[in-house]
Amino acid sequence: MENTVSPQPTLPLEEAAVSALKTAAKWAKVLAIASFVFVGLFVLLGIAIIAGSSSINMFYGFGISSVLALYYFVAAIIYFIPSRWLYLFATKARKAIRDMQNDKLTESFLHLKSYFYFFGVFILIVLILIIVGLIGFIIGLSFQG
Repeated sequence: MENTVSPQPTLPLEEAAVSALKTAAKWAKVLAIASFVFVGLFVLLGIAIIAGSSSINMFYGFGISSVLALYYFVAAIIYFIPSRWLYLFATKARKAIRDMQNDKLTESFLHLKSYFYFFGVFILIVLILIIVGLIGFIIGLSFQG
């Protein structure tokens, strides 16, 4: 009977890369948790606006509180999505490093890819809206005479 020692699992990364990834995962988790706190604050602000809707409507007109509350609820949902991807990256990367699991590391990077893809598309949409708004503003000024 032959005793064979199974090879210990390793990640295909140098020690410096593993160290940098550990640090990045720790900070990603901190940022993700802070983002979740902001999402919660957005939801609370939306609820507070609904609760104080009668006084807000009295000063700014009927229906403005509903629009403001809807804005904060939508912003919370939009901001929650990338925050979750960042949190998943952080937790799966740390677990992959701890357990030396290459598949978990790949999963974590897929979440990080989704996080950056989301913000890339989001920034492009915001830039397009700004450009369209500026063009509309310039056209509006030209019609004033």
